[in-house]
Amino acid sequence: MGNSTGNLRDNGGNKKRSNSSDHVELMSIEELDQKFLEIVEAMDLPMEKKNAILQTPEQKKLQLVRESSRRRRQLPPSEYLDKLRVVMESDTPKKARKKALENVTIQALQGLEISLRTNHIGWVQEFLCEPNQGLKELVVYLDFRYGIELHLDIKKVRRANSMDSILTNGVSTMGSLTMEDPSTDIHVCVLCFRALMNNSHGFSAVMKDSDAITCMALSMFYGNEKTVITVIELLAAACLVRGGHVKIMEAVDKFKLKNGEQHRFEKLVQFFKDPSSTLEFQIACMNFINVIVHSSEDMNFRVHLQYEFTLLGLDDHLEYLKTTSFSASSLLSQISAYEQNRVDVAVLVEESQTKAAALEEVERMQQEFEQLQDRHQVAEFESLKRIADLEKQIAELKRASRGGQTNGPDRSDTTSPVSPPPPPPPPAIPGSAGSPA
Repeated sequence: MGNSTGNLRDNGGNKKRSNSSDHVELMSIEELDQKFLEIVEAMDLPMEKKNAILQTPEQKKLQLVRESSRRRRQLPPSEYLDKLRVVMESDTPKKARKKALENVTIQALQGLEISLRTNHIGWVQEFLCEPNQGLKELVVYLDFRYGIELHLDIKKVRRANSMDSILTNGVSTMGSLTMEDPSTDIHVCVLCFRALMNNSHGFSAVMKDSDAITCMALSMFYGNEKTVITVIELLAAACLVRGGHVKIMEAVDKFKLKNGEQHRFEKLVQFFKDPSSTLEFQIACMNFINVIVHSSEDMNFRVHLQYEFTLLGLDDHLEYLKTTSFSASSLLSQISAYEQNRVDVAVLVEESQTKAAALEEVERMQQEFEQLQDRHQVAEFESLKRIADLEKQIAELKRASRGGQTNGPDRSDTTSPVSPPPPPPPPAIPGSAGSPA
């Protein structure tokens, strides 16, 4: 993807150290630390891992910086995207498909996948931003390829017909991926999505683009088993982030409409029930079903999704897998997780009826309690009133008792006392003056 800058030759053909390597050797400790920090920041690591790497000894830092400076030249994102545009500018669908399957296109996509996976975060941001808009270009290219496959009606590469192939020929096309396979470029595009979603910037960009998620889902219809495994792993991961479940379900709905499914997940369950499907595919598929059903926060929607899978015969097939001797423990663990988290509607109905009866009883008891509370308040009021009257009478009796002790007999009578009659005059002495003769 470019010429190495690690070693150069002079005019005499002798090797000499590159200027970049010389510069690394002459760095001060401060410059080395700064360069090492830039390399670590470009890795887009979690804070805990980044802090741990920053504690690397100086000699190790020098070695890492030296290796970074000797890396091969990185091609710009536009170099890869131009190869895809060449395919889309073809005159006819046949020519476009031929170019899509040429080694030049496949190698360009593989180089893009490697760059997205190994280059620093700045390169990924350059790929996503103007003027490249790499994610949009990938989506446009995949849509273009899907249109070609539909136009040419290449049924042999469609996983939707894998069951027909088994019934008619006894041979399955699942699980094979070769350079001659017409779905190879589509598969490598899916790998590019996976590499992009392995860092926070790329993952955020994909989650914000509903067309990108739909494109990934549609690749299940055109790819092989390896493609489907990669896609459902990515969709399961996207389901677990905030708002991801809704977006994945929107993509599933679009997949259903574009591919004429009667029920959602129809082809996925069909692939899962295929006797020739590999254990790796069965485990990935079962994990996706667990995530898509049980990560929904809406209980009613969980029951609805669960019922959709039941209609597709998933429950019966799980019972069959549990009884077969070749089912691996990892697959049985996924089946067990699905059954343990399964919402039993019959139990919910019974619990709902029991709850309704309990609520009625609670309401009746609440009414009785309110009535008793009202009677209690009335009785309490009357008791308080009676106590107040009695306390008043007691107070009056106490006042009357104190008044009788200080003022004699009944001081409460306000009538003036009757004065005693005057004493009679003394009797007259005979012979005294003034006495009658």
